[in-house]
Amino acid sequence: MPSKNPQQGKRLSLPKKILVAVDGSESSYRATDFALLLAKKLESKIYFLHVVDVAPYPTYKEDVSDYVEVEGSFEDRGKEILSNCLQKAKKKRVRAESFLEVGDPSHEIVQFAVDRSCDCIIMGKRGLGQLERILVGSITDQVTKLSSIPSIIVK
Repeated sequence: MPSKNPQQGKRLSLPKKILVAVDGSESSYRATDFALLLAKKLESKIYFLHVVDVAPYPTYKEDVSDYVEVEGSFEDRGKEILSNCLQKAKKKRVRAESFLEVGDPSHEIVQFAVDRSCDCIIMGKRGLGQLERILVGSITDQVTKLSSIPSIIVK
């Protein structure tokens, strides 16, 4: 039996809650700039989300501290990316919050959008994960397949 679409029966309207998934790539910063323009015009709120994906890094070492160190460095980079986005929002006088999650990026993005009742997801077309794109497809592609929430992809 197919799962019920949470957006089914919901009338489309202009987005008031916009999720912007960012990874620090040029494409995600262009998506941020576009989202800020849209949010300013529509008086919407933006949720910036950065997902730390440590799955590609081996965890088989006996010393778990190596894994914790890798995850911590990615979290620090994520906090820096989110801080940059919040600064841009503040300059544009757009309401915004930032969130950092750890996990599978495409699933975390979709779940975050559902949990926060976002009206729209905005992402850059190309992120930083070139090897992952070759192996399993881009995170952007996966999000658009998994989510029924309208998405805007910025080149």
